[in-house]
Amino acid sequence: MASKGWKVVIAIINMVKGRETAELVKGDFIEADVRSWEARYSAFKMTFDKYGRLDFVFANASLSDRSDPFHPGNDDSDPVQPPDLNSTEVNFIGLTYTALLAVKDFRKNPMVGVDLIMTACGAGLYLTPVMPFYCGGKHGVVGFGRAMGGRLVKEGIRVHVLVPGMVPTTIMIEELLAHMDPALFTSPEHIAAAVVDILEKRISRATCEASVNKLFYRDPPDFLDEAQRKAMGANSCCRLQNSDEGIVACSLRGGRDAILYAGSANRREEEGSSRA
Repeated sequence: MASKGWKVVIAIINMVKGRETAELVKGDFIEADVRSWEARYSAFKMTFDKYGRLDFVFANASLSDRSDPFHPGNDDSDPVQPPDLNSTEVNFIGLTYTALLAVKDFRKNPMVGVDLIMTACGAGLYLTPVMPFYCGGKHGVVGFGRAMGGRLVKEGIRVHVLVPGMVPTTIMIEELLAHMDPALFTSPEHIAAAVVDILEKRISRATCEASVNKLFYRDPPDFLDEAQRKAMGANSCCRLQNSDEGIVACSLRGGRDAILYAGSANRREEEGSSRA
């Protein structure tokens, strides 16, 4: 991207790698933990304040599972110490922070036609029983990206999901990499090429799978019956907002709003407690 004249800002928690990469591309480095809303907010604000625009965001943080609570003998729970959910926080929660902040600044841009690419991985499309939290988070990225893309396309905000194959990076468990056939690896250079390909196509709502040396643009799964097609189609025609009457579904195509739930937030909490 830097070689094509882009101004690059790198916002990651690793200061050493961040500064090295920023120097390499003659860009800016901002230390920011992807799990921290405050840190991500500050990074976006610093970037927009300096350059006055934001044209492309690559949400690329990932973390594999570091524990296995499903293994027999590891299922003892602690009443005080919660389970290790760092993988979920990095792969999905942190990514949603980045996506929300990107959209906020995209809407302040002086011109339309901007891109957000979010990194899932093969575990976002296929099953990986060895890392269930990682798999769940990456599946969430695919669904979140596709849903966001459908909502924002009319604003000129293009949202895409990148699905890399097995990339030998520092997030991978070394013992796992040591037992894998190198012919199955996807290089970081191919991932960079996939990003460029997505941007140059100027398409919307792409799910691009980059495996070894190939790119596959994947469609969402088709509906298996008309009931699901109509139900999901109805959901795609509205947006939700809070009101004094409750949660209201507002039509995106015009027309009358529909009240999904009438009642105050306190009442909903009370009813939820009574049902529990």
